[in-house]
Amino acid sequence: MNRKPHNHFKCIFKFYEALANRAAVNGHVVDWYSSALDQTGLHEM
Repeated sequence: MNRKPHNHFKCIFKFYEALANRAAVNGHVVDWYSSALDQTGLHEM
């Protein structure tokens, strides 16, 4: 078992920080939608 779950955190943080900065500079908004498709009914659509 990997006891260091934060190994990829730095790369992920840098990616989303850069995304946020690019969006802010251009005046864009990024909506984040996260769900489990089998629980919201979207899977059946």
